[in-house]
Amino acid sequence: MEQKLFTKNFTLLVLGQASSLFGNYILRLALSMYVLEVTGSAAVLGLDAKFYGGAESAMAVATILGSIATGLLTGKLRSGRLSYVLAAIGVCIIPAGIVFLFPSGVMTRYAVIVAAFCSMQAAISIFSIFAVSMIQQNTPDELIGKIMAYTSAVTLCAQPVGQMVYGFLFDRFQGIVYLVLIPSGIVVCVIGLLATGFFRKMEEKQGGGRAAEGVG
Repeated sequence: MEQKLFTKNFTLLVLGQASSLFGNYILRLALSMYVLEVTGSAAVLGLDAKFYGGAESAMAVATILGSIATGLLTGKLRSGRLSYVLAAIGVCIIPAGIVFLFPSGVMTRYAVIVAAFCSMQAAISIFSIFAVSMIQQNTPDELIGKIMAYTSAVTLCAQPVGQMVYGFLFDRFQGIVYLVLIPSGIVVCVIGLLATGFFRKMEEKQGGGRAAEGVG
């Protein structure tokens, strides 16, 4: 019997991975757009260019730490709890918007934004690795090549789309960027919580598959 490629579960997994990378590039653009809006140039908040480089370096380190954490969490973080990791990505976005609601200095905003983005980056790294693993585990061996190629194509296409969407939004809401960041964080958080049932079903399915293999 021929295996169906685009099943509901496969589609949802791919969309989850796409959303993860989508948020990654959205928030990188958000930082640079805020810098451009406030200073009229690409320098970091009227500060030396080393501060922007420092932010990028910090997020790179956060990605590495997230990958290391994934290895440590293997066997401890169940698939059914991945929705909480996705929701955490949204939670991390919210402080980056809240900081604009209160009068604060440039360095305070810089510190809050970098901390929020680094936390988000670590969560994205954890979610992405586990999501790719789930896709592979739920894919028939003969289809792994095709499905991983489709997954990569979808996620890579999500990145420039995210940049274009948020480029438009930040241009539209100049001076009130919190109206972009806070709702975005809430939406991602809600999506993560709504996906709880899906990830639990995937966990049960994997558990049932392992039990069947043990009996066999």
